[in-house]
Amino acid sequence: MDISGLHNGKLWNSNYCSLLFANVLVYIATYALIPVFYTDLQATWGLGTGYATLISVLFILSIGLFGLINNYLVDTYPRKSVFILSVIGMIFCTFCYTQISTLWLLILLRLLHGGFWGISLMVGGSTFAIDVSPGDKRNYANFYFAISGILGTFLGFAVGALSLGDVFTSIGLDATHNFWWVSIGAYAIAIFLVYNIQLHFRAPLNVPVCSLDRFLHFKSLLPGINMMVYPIVIGIFIGSYLGLETFCFDTITHSDVVLSIQQKLFAERYTFFFLALGYSILLWTKRFFFWKTKVHLHLAVSTLLSILSLVGLYYFSMGGLHYFCATLLGFSIGFSISHFLKMMILLPEHCERGTGFHTFILLKEMGIAIGILAYTYLVEFSPSYLRVLRPYHYSIGLLIGSLLVYLFFTQPYFLRRCHK
Repeated sequence: MDISGLHNGKLWNSNYCSLLFANVLVYIATYALIPVFYTDLQATWGLGTGYATLISVLFILSIGLFGLINNYLVDTYPRKSVFILSVIGMIFCTFCYTQISTLWLLILLRLLHGGFWGISLMVGGSTFAIDVSPGDKRNYANFYFAISGILGTFLGFAVGALSLGDVFTSIGLDATHNFWWVSIGAYAIAIFLVYNIQLHFRAPLNVPVCSLDRFLHFKSLLPGINMMVYPIVIGIFIGSYLGLETFCFDTITHSDVVLSIQQKLFAERYTFFFLALGYSILLWTKRFFFWKTKVHLHLAVSTLLSILSLVGLYYFSMGGLHYFCATLLGFSIGFSISHFLKMMILLPEHCERGTGFHTFILLKEMGIAIGILAYTYLVEFSPSYLRVLRPYHYSIGLLIGSLLVYLFFTQPYFLRRCHK
């Protein structure tokens, strides 16, 4: 295959744009199922809040299920085929959700769904994003691929929330019966886009079946764990729309709640679109991502903006100021995460940067799942002395703690490692 014009030195070539769009669609199709699952597990399966939340996010917790064979898959088999088959696996799981009536099979499918999703993310971010971009722009390629994933997270949850309202119902898409086909359609379009991407031919390599390559990079763990606080806050934010309160940071108590889960999710649906808008602003601020001086000051400012936006969301539960604060939260958290992404890409050796990027993806997604579960625990199962503070206060405390850890531990660690 002639690939002489694969990218012509340009990052935003047709192959790379198709890859980003496919990644957004995979994220939308995957995260849209969380509110749908949560509602269906309570309404149809009769599960309580804790079990419904755990099963809804189980796919995130199993994202590394096949991680040890990541390198073997992409170095032994055609990479495009590995991606397409992994997405077909997700389509299979999504279709089977509508056919089963046994809880243990549902749990197994959620685990497999997460495992297939992990493979597709590894192939997309650790290989495709590098293969279709110029050598001097690969850091940017990873950066925008990561941005597209979080955009898909916000948009996916917003679409899932919309499906529980009367907009989708009016056109015959009942969330608990046939919304699954919307996700399957998004997966199918992603397959079509990737199928038409042109890639360099790579001969199969003789590599061990199990390894940590393209799975986990230990040098990147400290900044990665530090970074997880920001996805945890995102997870708490998402969890608030699955809980018993109309808004996570509102002062409404359980006894005051009169809205059903479906009404709550639909009433606050636009919040996640504004979060996505704030995060997408990073597309026009790439030069900030690669600032080389006073990074600690930039992270401090973005963390402060995140705290201020949470305070604003606490006091303005609806209206223009509410959506402005949501936009600011999406931008500021994305800004903070991008600095940790840069560290996690630069710490490994050049040939290991795909592994560093996948480590970032793993920890980012795990952080979102931990945040959702933490919200459920704090609201539903925590002892009374922990309920003195609301999830809103814990989120602010986590952000302050993360900034302090960065200043006193992560930044010195990064500087030492990079100068070796």
